[in-house]
Amino acid sequence: MKNLIIFIPSITNGGMEKNFFSTTKNLKKRKINILGISCSKRKFKNQIKLKKNFGLLELDNLNLKLKLFLSFFILIIKNFRQKNPVLSFHGNIFAIIASKIIGCKVYIRLNSHPNYYIDNKFKKKFFNFFYKLADKIIVNSKEVKSVLKRNFKLNSTIIYNELNQNDIVRKSKKKINIKFSNNHPILISVGRLDKNKNHIFLIDALKILKKKIKYNLIILGSGIENRYLLNKIYEYKLNNYIKIINYKENPYPYMKISNFFILPSKIEGYPNVLLEAGVLGKVIISNKISGPREIIGKDKRGYLFNTNNFSKFFNILNKTKNKNINKNKVNNLKKYIRNYHKADHSQNYINLIFNKNE
Repeated sequence: MKNLIIFIPSITNGGMEKNFFSTTKNLKKRKINILGISCSKRKFKNQIKLKKNFGLLELDNLNLKLKLFLSFFILIIKNFRQKNPVLSFHGNIFAIIASKIIGCKVYIRLNSHPNYYIDNKFKKKFFNFFYKLADKIIVNSKEVKSVLKRNFKLNSTIIYNELNQNDIVRKSKKKINIKFSNNHPILISVGRLDKNKNHIFLIDALKILKKKIKYNLIILGSGIENRYLLNKIYEYKLNNYIKIINYKENPYPYMKISNFFILPSKIEGYPNVLLEAGVLGKVIISNKISGPREIIGKDKRGYLFNTNNFSKFFNILNKTKNKNINKNKVNNLKKYIRNYHKADHSQNYINLIFNKNE
């Protein structure tokens, strides 16, 4: 049995974690002995049952920097003799440095678009230097692969996010109780409540449409912007049309009852949530940024608007009244998902890390 160290210092509730758990479970099913290194022991073990506790600590209350440093030293201590290969899903720089000290191979997965965290020349040189030391860089989209090649002269391998369509459909059938005071179509946006996710754009948009409002909005997520967004909703007197619902481990019933899925983010890598909405047959409306642009493909599989462009956004809402166009876009997205997003891509990792070919 092959050993593989999974390096993920901190586990939260994002799309990266969904893909991490899916991939790790599938690797385990293929008889890869998973050795976990994380400061989020409970979250790790709730999802994945391991034969032994290799490097898992329950220190989730610590800040992120401490969790990164602790995981760094645990990796060195635990792997110094065996030199097992490392697959890093988070804290890639720490995983690379530790692996070079040990003398083992390290494979890093980039889950965010580089523009999100590399925003000046110093950071560009810093990340370029360390990323070159990785044995392989794994990305989840053509856009990120292209950016790494063009801006950093780095080669990478695409392994798309896993997507269990049957599981999404099954979970979407759970009954929920949410009602609006009208029968208008429901827009939904799912994601952390922070400035990058840009939910304020949707609230401002409904304010502009207030006198002729014909939509309801669900914002599903938790985060530091919660109070600010709620205050704006009440200031604009939109509380009959907009509901903010705290993060749910199962968001699919809320997506199922909605008519359109909206993603107003300023920066995204390759958002799983658009694919999940596509599985449930929802019409996608997204900001015209890297990952969504690749998924939607020039309005072929949904609609794209420019950042904070209310006019374009309102034009799209008018276009969505054409049910035949919507149906074609939904069907095109479902075809795209079938072609690129299987429920199990673990063999691709095995081939890459252990040089196996089937």
